[in-house]
Amino acid sequence: SRIAGKLTALGCDVAYSGPRKKDTPWRFEPDLAEMAQKVDVLVLSCAGGEATRGIIDAEILGQLGPQGYLVNVSRGSVVDEKALIEALERKTIAGAALDVFENEPSLDPRFPELQNCILQPHASVFTRENRRDLVAALEEILRS
Repeated sequence: SRIAGKLTALGCDVAYSGPRKKDTPWRFEPDLAEMAQKVDVLVLSCAGGEATRGIIDAEILGQLGPQGYLVNVSRGSVVDEKALIEALERKTIAGAALDVFENEPSLDPRFPELQNCILQPHASVFTRENRRDLVAALEEILRS
């Protein structure tokens, strides 16, 4: 919801998909493939695990199309990386931005070669709260 709120503030039309409709101001799309057809950017912020493993596959990427972008800030396991790399190489999607990978900390060596893919270390731990807690823990260690 934080991502959706920020995108809404920027003037984006936000929709979401998932196992059930939630009480939010954003449009619910029950079918991920249909939603992928309708959006310019598909942002993944779902939980990992068996229920979401590989939900972004060749079919979904095909629905996203040559004008669409994939952004994954959730878990590397939700994307079929082989299908993603193929879509990026063939330019059947416009591009991708990734900060998580299936086999972290290693990543497929083809990713850095792709001109239509942005790679970023997973940096969600760099929040104010996390830094505050980290500093407090370091202070405690130094005092003992």
